[in-house]
Amino acid sequence: MIVDALIIEGNSAEFLVGEEWMLKKGVRIDFVSGEM
Repeated sequence: MIVDALIIEGNSAEFLVGEEWMLKKGVRIDFVSGEM
């Protein structure tokens, strides 16, 4: 099964995002402002 997804649940700082996936998709996370 192949899943191409980014899931962040809730307002906590606990989540798992694959760095390789982020680089491929051009996803940037600003941890100071909490924005993607």
